[in-house]
Order: sequence, then structure tokens, then C-alpha cells
Amino acid sequence: MAEAEQIITVVILGLAAMVGIAVLAPIAGVATDMGVSSGSDELDPVAGESYVLDRAVTDSQTLSLSVSATREKAVSLSGDGYVETNVSNWSNDSWTVAATASLDSDANQKATYNLIAHDNATILVEYADGNWRAIHYSENKSAVATMSASDPTSLSSVVVEWDETSDELTLTTAGGSTTGALTNETPTRHVPNNWDGTVDEIRFFNGTISDSSASAYISDPIDPLASETHAGRVMFEEGSGSSAEIYYASTSATINGGTWTNGVKGPALEQSVDYQISVDPLQLTITESSYLEGAPVAYVAWDSGLDSRLEGIINGASASLDLVPIIMLVMLAGLTVAIVQRMR
Repeated sequence: MAEAEQIITVVILGLAAMVGIAVLAPIAGVATDMGVSSGSDELDPVAGESYVLDRAVTDSQTLSLSVSATREKAVSLSGDGYVETNVSNWSNDSWTVAATASLDSDANQKATYNLIAHDNATILVEYADGNWRAIHYSENKSAVATMSASDPTSLSSVVVEWDETSDELTLTTAGGSTTGALTNETPTRHVPNNWDGTVDEIRFFNGTISDSSASAYISDPIDPLASETHAGRVMFEEGSGSSAEIYYASTSATINGGTWTNGVKGPALEQSVDYQISVDPLQLTITESSYLEGAPVAYVAWDSGLDSRLEGIINGASASLDLVPIIMLVMLAGLTVAIVQRMR
């Protein structure tokens, strides 16, 4: 091979190597040094506890992370379905039950619909002709509490409490509270229908709960109510299938003839207030006095955000590659001149 040809070959190979290194090194560096990752997880949130989420995430510059107390799912029943719960640890003495529900827009608002029917229908929570009504039967006696249902087609929350000591039944809604005493009278009821609408956030408590807890549930049915003793909580977060976990009861509710729909929206949780995050690895810590304190579950999703950064680098590399032919032509022109001069 002539000396001029050898020079050209060496220079072209060197140029190609330099271009490859210049273009590919930044991509390899980012992919190696920074975790490109995304994912989701369910946590049992405990104040002060830390949870490692992803060991691949080593940089927080582009990290996005969300923490929620709910997936905002619920069950829709069409009048021929029902949810069967089996909360064996729920007291038959003093007790509290709460639920959030709405009727479908085409449901007959003059009819009666069972929302909760427990213990052979001795405990009833129902919608009846424009009212929320709670009924408790005990030893051939009954107690009734009724409150107006101002907008039954919108998700509304009800709390019903039975106080065994005072023999009083209390019904709380957004409109306030009312109490019914145990009497010998038998309440007049129309033939009830199965619920025709959405059901969400059913709670069972042993004993009565405080007025502040009842009010908290009415305004925010996702509130963990950490100060109260739960016997069961059905959150309906699964979004598919025919069962829903009953937290605190170690069992599941069976959904018969229902479909999944959107439910109660939870509050926005804040970093530093409700949780802290750190990286390398990605780790989440539940803060003291977090909204999640006492919640049975929390939902976390994250994205390192590095995919977009790599895409930008790759696009930049592609732009650099577009200039390679021009660079090579300039260098070859210069090389040709140098060879011609050398050969004279």
C-alpha cells in the first residue's frame, strides 16, 4: 500500500473512532450512572418507617413520585347485585357502621334501597323515599333514626352508631345528626330493593366513635380515623375481580353482580408534610402526624424521568451524526492537500 493510501486509511479510521466515542459516551454515561426506572407499590404505612422502593433510582433531578391514600375505585350495583361482608370481629353490643354511596340517576327515588343489612337485617341502613334511615331491632323493640337525603345521586356519607348503654341509635349525615330511642313500635317499611348505584368506603367499628371522627368521615371518607378501633374497612380499591379486601378483619368481601367504577377522591398528599423521599436507593419515609397515619394501605408510583433525558441526548447525538459527513469531507480535503504537497 502506498504511503498516501496508508495515511488516508489511518486518518479515516481515527476519525470514525473519535466520532463514535463523542456520540456514544454521553449516552453510556447517563445510562450507567443514573437509574432509568419507574414502578408502583402498595405500602402498609407506619409513621417514622422508611420503605425502599427502587434501588435503580440514583438521581432526583428528574424524579416524579406520587403518594395516595386511595386509588379512587368503587363498586356499582344495578339493583340485582350486592356486596357480602363477613366481619366476625364486629361487636353486637355498641357498634358503628359507616358507608359512602349514591343512587344511579335512573333509580326510583320513591323506593326503598338497602345499603347495609346485617345480622339477619336487625341492623339496617337504607335510603327510603328521599331519606337516609337507620333501623336497629333488639329484643322485639326497635330504634329508628331518619335524616333527609338532599342529593341521593351524588356520593354521600352516612354514619350509624348504636349505644348499648343508652339504647340509642344515632344517624349522622352532611345535614347533621339525629338520635332514635329504643321503643316498642315497629317501623313501617316498604319492600326494600338491593342497592341501585355506587358503594364505597364501608367501615365497621367496635363501640361508638367520637363526634369529631363521625364528622371527619362525613367530610372525608378516606380519612384513616386512626384514633378509632376498626373492626373492618372495605375500600374497594381492587378495580377488577369479584372480591374486595376487608382490612383489619383478614378476610374479603364478595361482590355479587357488581361492576367497578370511580369512587371517592382522596386528598392530595404533600412531600415533607406526609412523607419524605431520598434517592440512591429511592426511599420513602412516612412522617410523624402524616395523613397516612393509621391507614391500612398507601399507594406509591414513581418515574425517574431519565428516559426523556436519554432521548434528548440520543437526539443530540443524531444531530451530531448529521454533521459527520461534512466534517469528514473537510478533513479529507485537508488531507488531500497535505498528500499532494508531500508527493511533490
